[in-house]
Amino acid sequence: MEAAVQWQTYDKDQREPYLEQLVKAYSHLAEYQVQRLIVDLPASVDRDDLLSEARIGLIDAINRYDPGKQVKFETYASIRIRGAIVDYLRKLDWAPRSLRQRAREISRAELELEQEIGRTPTDEQLARKLNMKVPEYRQALSEISVLTVLSFRDLEEGETEFQISSTRDRPEDGIARSDFSRCLASAISRLCERDQQVLDLYYRRQLSLKEIGEVMSLSESRICQIHSAAVSRLRVMLEDWREQMNS
Repeated sequence: MEAAVQWQTYDKDQREPYLEQLVKAYSHLAEYQVQRLIVDLPASVDRDDLLSEARIGLIDAINRYDPGKQVKFETYASIRIRGAIVDYLRKLDWAPRSLRQRAREISRAELELEQEIGRTPTDEQLARKLNMKVPEYRQALSEISVLTVLSFRDLEEGETEFQISSTRDRPEDGIARSDFSRCLASAISRLCERDQQVLDLYYRRQLSLKEIGEVMSLSESRICQIHSAAVSRLRVMLEDWREQMNS
């Protein structure tokens, strides 16, 4: 059964008898999403557990997918799979409170310093503001990297879910989508060129941190630090938008 013609042949009521074949045909999507996330997670997180959650997300995608929405199944399934993995990681609550507090402190310091100097601060400036040495600051970024990866997944999935959800066809949802896209684009444009390039290579071009390091002639750990700082800055810059949406 060719994956390319499955959705032309089987509607929602006909998928269950062929569920095992469909899961097998698209299992590479689950494996790929696990591989992208596992490299940023601590060793205590079990890969097989993540793969099980990813397969649950894949099955959910198969059951929910509507070809009439003109969205490729691979795109839709990838979102559902990532969502299943992220939900599982949140339930684990593996990150200590001190780590989350450190992430908030760094994010707030980045925003305050940017407002003070009118541009994206350097590592040296941020380290000074936080009363840290530069190596200490960069080590802190490495430690909170997985928190920022999951945070950016929220942004990425939130925008894409607006576009593909079959339950959000109201006019106000289109306005919210447009507003979010505009705010996110504005926030990204305020990042330095280096940070923008890392985000582009990681999220749009789907390169691994190691591959990005090779492209930019930097170490994988340094790319991880740059990524963490960039996403942290974006989260803080978008806080006002989220507060408005929830009010």
